[in-house]
Amino acid sequence: VLMFSLSSCLKDDNIDQDFTKLSASVLFESLSPNGEGASNTLDAQFLPSEEPSVFDVAVLYASSNKSPGINVSFELAPDVLTKYNEVMEAEVELAPADAYTITGNSVTIASGTNRAIIPVTIETMKLDPSKLYGIPLTITNSSGVDVRENFKTVIVLIAIKNEYDGVYNYKSAADQSLNGGADENGAELITVDATTVRGYLVNTYTNQAYYKVDPTTNLVTVRVDPSIGAVTTDPSSHWDPETRTLYAKWTAGSRKFEETYTRTGGR
Repeated sequence: VLMFSLSSCLKDDNIDQDFTKLSASVLFESLSPNGEGASNTLDAQFLPSEEPSVFDVAVLYASSNKSPGINVSFELAPDVLTKYNEVMEAEVELAPADAYTITGNSVTIASGTNRAIIPVTIETMKLDPSKLYGIPLTITNSSGVDVRENFKTVIVLIAIKNEYDGVYNYKSAADQSLNGGADENGAELITVDATTVRGYLVNTYTNQAYYKVDPTTNLVTVRVDPSIGAVTTDPSSHWDPETRTLYAKWTAGSRKFEETYTRTGGR
């Protein structure tokens, strides 16, 4: 019997994480911590442009008190990306060195504050829109303050937005195994590569569901995070370019899913 489990929380549980009740520590900010044992990630999708784009990576001082003034050192960590690909069964490529710029290898969380920013400047025209790239970072030193272990690393996932990327209304069949009968606005589908988007599982859990569109037939294939199990996609799953609607019918183990995403706007 194939078992189905949810390894992460409801998606809204992670948006305003309260670290102030824990011992003082330093960490990378991440809205949706990875529940699969791989590094946390940050989504950075852009439209192609001749002008550089800037994405901010936040480093936090997690405490009920303000920072006394902390210098945080960090470095590129390709091994973190290798592990992510292994755990998530993904194919994220290390971003080309000439496609982005990070000035220096440290940042200061100023006295009296709780947050500092690492700006990442990205040259989108140097990226292949068919690929998903990653910039993996790890904290190496934090002026003697503890580093929160499960927030010590982060991967900035960079992609050029595809035509399916956007904000959607999410509906599910009444008999769907999880979040059945839903009719919810504000669901996001985020670019993975030129033909794939991903979103929260049934627009509820931080586990990820991936929808790949065949640009020739508009048929959709579904996959999910490894902990959820193998997926069988019903051949009726498809993308309708006229109505900007993605219909996905699929099963994972004994659970069944029938979802309709209708695009309402861009992200």
